[in-house]
Amino acid sequence: MNSSFKYIQQIISLVFVAIFSSIILANSDLDTLARTIHIHHLNQPALAEIPTVSINALVNYLHNLDPHSDYYTEKAYNQQKNQINDTEKLGVIVSKTKNDEFLFIPHENGPAYNSGLQRPTLVEIINAQEAKNLELNELNNLVQSSSELKLKGKDAISDKPVQLIVRPEKFSTPLVERMLYKHAIVLRVNYFIQTKTFLALKNELTKLRNEKIPLILDLRYNSGGDFFAAIDCVSLFYAGNNPVASLQYPDSKLVPFLGRSDIIVYHRPFFIIISELTASAAEVFARALQFYQRAVILGHASEGKCTSQQYFDLPSGDALKLTTAIILGPDGQFCDGQGIAPTLTIDENIHDTQELINRLIGFSD
Repeated sequence: MNSSFKYIQQIISLVFVAIFSSIILANSDLDTLARTIHIHHLNQPALAEIPTVSINALVNYLHNLDPHSDYYTEKAYNQQKNQINDTEKLGVIVSKTKNDEFLFIPHENGPAYNSGLQRPTLVEIINAQEAKNLELNELNNLVQSSSELKLKGKDAISDKPVQLIVRPEKFSTPLVERMLYKHAIVLRVNYFIQTKTFLALKNELTKLRNEKIPLILDLRYNSGGDFFAAIDCVSLFYAGNNPVASLQYPDSKLVPFLGRSDIIVYHRPFFIIISELTASAAEVFARALQFYQRAVILGHASEGKCTSQQYFDLPSGDALKLTTAIILGPDGQFCDGQGIAPTLTIDENIHDTQELINRLIGFSD
């Protein structure tokens, strides 16, 4: 009887130790998150102000601190890193509209394109679920876990109904896509990634040296990416040894980034299309080329995001994305909340590329 009682006591003790250890570990993880925010965030909040009672409380605090900072679980962080890698995909650029619809912009020869979705499309229903009830990460989970997606919506240009099935496949997202339209060559820059976007854009521009028809860079659906990649890409068009942008850190240290004179590839005037979805690094790129009068901007005013974020890997595999600096334009002004004002504002449908080109040709004449 005594031996049985001792055995039960040992089991209870082991369970208690396991539970206690897990609590300590959880608190330790929350403390690590709090310290990382305290040390690296632009606002450098006091450590005592950052709640560590639960992950939800800490994340809510982080979101209130800064709308662009966020916490990622290990799974979500891996998905974030694989967004432009060869994973199961639809082959579309996705963004959420003000009406809570998903805007799908297909890549040529991607799974969606080959299934019939070949124009900008507002998706309202996905596998019988309303888009307004889904977040972007939930859509990503659906893509990864479903053999097919049944989509219902409407063509973003003609408003005609769209209904089709797309089967996710491995697809490598092109960083720069060349598209031929009547009267113009369009290079759609989808995302800024250090070294890769620069090389892809340089390769396309090199092919265009002898082309006589207008060149348009399409940044309508470019949500940004790497700040330094955008700086490098500016120097493919601008050879001045002047500030392209500057980063200002919490200690008031100002770091200017100058245009380079040794890598310019395209010397002729050209055009850039932007929209309210154009943000971050894409705005850095467009703002500098507009300021130095290397490009004419058309479209809608951009988002106006002029802060720089950095990912911080944590020991347990999760991560924090924190705002670490503010971005100043080439004029030295802080531009957060102030979207780029186009030289030519487009009142018509921003997704109708051919119509924009028609307007542009009339404008340039």
